[in-house]
Formats: sequence, C-alpha cells, structure tokens
Amino acid sequence: MAKRKGMTEKTPVFANESSVLQLVNSESDSITESLALIEEISKKHGVDIGHITEILEHKDKYIVLPVGLFRSKLGPLEAVVGYMKEVLDLNLSQIARLLNRDETTIWTTYQNSWKKGKIIVDLELKDVDFGALKIKKENFVVPLSVFANRELSILEALCVYLRENHGLNYTMLGKLLERNERTIWTVVSRAKKKWTER
Repeated sequence: MAKRKGMTEKTPVFANESSVLQLVNSESDSITESLALIEEISKKHGVDIGHITEILEHKDKYIVLPVGLFRSKLGPLEAVVGYMKEVLDLNLSQIARLLNRDETTIWTTYQNSWKKGKIIVDLELKDVDFGALKIKKENFVVPLSVFANRELSILEALCVYLRENHGLNYTMLGKLLERNERTIWTVVSRAKKKWTER
C-alpha cells in the first residue's frame, strides 16, 4: 500500500495532543474502572499485570463456547454465529475472521438463525452425569479456535474435540448433544477420513 506524500511510519493517529487528552477525559471512568479491576485481579489471584495485559490484547484466543449451545434447535454453525453475535456482541466481520469463514456465509447464517428464533443455551445440562464423565460442569466449554479449521464442519470439529479432550464415547456424545449415537459415529468417522486424506 502506497504512503501518502509526507507520511512516515510514525505519523500520529490523532492530529494533536488535545484530541488524545479529550479521548482520555471522555473515557476516564471506564479506563479508571478497567485499571482498578485489572489491579484487583492481579492482587487477588497473584497474576502479573503484564500477563493480564497480554491476555486482553489476544483475547480472541481465549473465547470459549458452552457445550449446551449445541443442544439448540439451530444448526451448529447457526448456533455458534448467533451466540457470538447476540451474547458475545461481536460483529459479523469479527465472527467471520475468528471462524475462518467468508463474511457472506456468516451473514447468511446469522439471518437464518435469526429467522428460526431465539438462541437457547442449555447451561444447566441437568440430564448429564458429570461424575460419570469425570468433568466439572464449569469446565465443560469448547475453545472457539476448534472451529477455525475449515476442513471440518462445526459438528465434526466439536465431536472430535470432545472425544479427544474429554474421552467421551459415542453414547455420551449423543446424549450430551441430543443427537442419535449413530449420527455421532458417522460425524466422527467422516472427520477422521478427512484427516487421513490430507
């Protein structure tokens, strides 16, 4: 990309310092609150402020989705996109980037999910025996990064992740995702075949 005449790498974003001062003043409450919260977390949990800052700068890597999201009547991609838009308050271009998908696909998917109705996320998972699964309910989330691999569908990526990271068999996966056990077997087999054909 060509630079405009007279522009250098260090051209300031703001025209003058007073613009920066106005911005800081207008955001002072939220900045003060944010810094206070970061300091409180640092002290309470013994986490270095630099580490917290690094997490905030790369927060996309830490987005997780509740497994109960996939019990929705929506398709898996519709559920993910709807949740990211309505609950995480991300815009469609952010969602497309995070899911490694075309923005038009994300827009169409969101429109379809919106037409089908409200997203229902089963956070309770009352019918799931977490003792038998040997998983704490609060840790039962899926990193968003799992779905960025375009070679696998959302459901394939989810099933493979849950099998490999939580050791769930087809019966457990079927019950958890409220899908037929044979459907889960087919989904996992199809995902494995895609991996071996690479």
